[in-house]
Amino acid sequence: MKLSDAQTRAFRMWLSSRGGVLLDCPVCRRRDWQPAEMIESGKDYRELVIYCGLCGYTYHFSMNVVASAIPN
Repeated sequence: MKLSDAQTRAFRMWLSSRGGVLLDCPVCRRRDWQPAEMIESGKDYRELVIYCGLCGYTYHFSMNVVASAIPN
């Protein structure tokens, strides 16, 4: 499920408040990050994924941790 604009902004604020920032991809060295999507990785596990649009390198964030920062 794609995040709304408000959810995407909230996630970026959450990430930057913890010192995180999406810089160059560690594989292809480009900065082509696609918008975060929420997926279910199992029956009871949801995560946010962000991937490089050029090479597909993917970051995974547990919704168990991020959910409190993302508005419904």
